[in-house]
Amino acid sequence: MKEKFGLQIAVCDDEAKERANLRKMLVMELNTAHVDCYASGDDLLEAGKSYNLIFLDIEMPGTSGMETARRLRRDKRSDLLVFLTAYDRYMPSAFEVRAFRYLLKPWKKEDIRSVLQAAYQEILAKQMLAVPLPDKAMTALPLNEIRLLESLGDQSCIYTTDKKVISPEPLKYWEDQLDSTLFGRVSRQYIVAYQHIIDLKHNQLYLAGLKQPILLPRRQVKAVEAAWLDYLRFYAQPL
Repeated sequence: MKEKFGLQIAVCDDEAKERANLRKMLVMELNTAHVDCYASGDDLLEAGKSYNLIFLDIEMPGTSGMETARRLRRDKRSDLLVFLTAYDRYMPSAFEVRAFRYLLKPWKKEDIRSVLQAAYQEILAKQMLAVPLPDKAMTALPLNEIRLLESLGDQSCIYTTDKKVISPEPLKYWEDQLDSTLFGRVSRQYIVAYQHIIDLKHNQLYLAGLKQPILLPRRQVKAVEAAWLDYLRFYAQPL
């Protein structure tokens, strides 16, 4: 897995100013994102690249945004599509191509922020973590269901929303594997998923589904709090 959760994003709009403004906003909101810009639907289609998220102007010369979306779907592309337009009359057609969001121009910062948060949740829900097992087999766990990883010496225990899985890999292995914007090593004993933190009081960290708090080393409290707040600022929606 990557160290950073970097969304692959495309902006397709025939107006250069619109492309530049949206790209600037996207990078400001999520600085780990990679953003490609296209001036037409034809350019986007010819590039042949897959993206997590595509912002697509509907009214463009040549191939319209709606026709571009239809071609993407015919090619079995599952990119999340966000339509941008000054008119709401295209909304029924947007449902036909499984649009993720439909934004009216001029868009607001809050609109883009909401789309990024929702897209993150949608994408994360589909990601899996490959986990080695003691018998040399492998299993896969949904990344968004992982709450906590605990050190068991040379092994580790992964706590999900409904089970525990023992892995022969040490906690350091998972620290190197997991995205540092989503998971954090909060002590020698634990890695936590920021998504599942519900409160931090003094040096007591509370996770959803766990009755007892995790006790943090006092020197770690400020760093953990800062990382959690960064997560909330960029990604979070209520559980």
